[in-house]
Amino acid sequence: MRIGLAETHCFLALYTLGTTLHDAEEPSRDGDRLMVPESMVLQLAERMVSESGVTHERMLYLMQISAKFKQPVQAGDTLVNRMHFKSKQLALQPGRGVVVTGHHVITDQGHLALEYEAVRMIRCRNAIDPATEPTA
Repeated sequence: MRIGLAETHCFLALYTLGTTLHDAEEPSRDGDRLMVPESMVLQLAERMVSESGVTHERMLYLMQISAKFKQPVQAGDTLVNRMHFKSKQLALQPGRGVVVTGHHVITDQGHLALEYEAVRMIRCRNAIDPATEPTA
C-alpha cells in the first residue's frame, strides 16, 4: 500500500482537529519528504489486514495491539504487512475464539518500519448456533 502525500496531509488535518496550537506542530520532514505519523502507519497496517480478507465476516473486535515502531516512514513509501499466526484458543462464549497474530510492516526499501502483535476476537469457522443445536 502506497502512502501518498495527500493522504498524509488529510490524516494530519484530521489529527490536529480540535487540538491546541502547541499540540499541532509542523510535521517533521526528512530532506524533502514528509514523515508519516506512527499512528497513521499502524492504521494503514490494520487496513491492509482488513482488505486482505483474512478476517472477512469473522472478526468481532480488536482486543489489543502492542506496537514497536522501528524505522520512520515517509510519504511516498510503499508498505507491505507480513502477518503470521502466533496462537489461537477458544473463548468462553461458544462459537468464538481469540487469535494472536504477529506483523512486520516493511517499506519498499526493505526496512522494518513497524513490528506489532494484535489480539482479535473472531467468530469460529464452524460455529454452531445454540438455537439449532440438537439436545439429548
